[in-house]
Amino acid sequence: MSDKHAIEVFQDLSILGPETRRAELREALIAAAATPWERGIDAEKDLSRMARGDDVLVFQRQSDKSRKHPVRTA
Repeated sequence: MSDKHAIEVFQDLSILGPETRRAELREALIAAAATPWERGIDAEKDLSRMARGDDVLVFQRQSDKSRKHPVRTA
């Protein structure tokens, strides 16, 4: 990664922390998404059905929208 101020996130990343801050972290990640990444809302819905009650947040490259499986998840 070339930008020392950026966060690099890998597929299937799990982040643990206090439940009281989960919404704040989620909103910060969504707000920080930069081109070519955007939220994969349809993929989130699909994955949420299989999740064990955990929050699912998916980011996909804009060019990969048609792919069934997300390229990048958080």
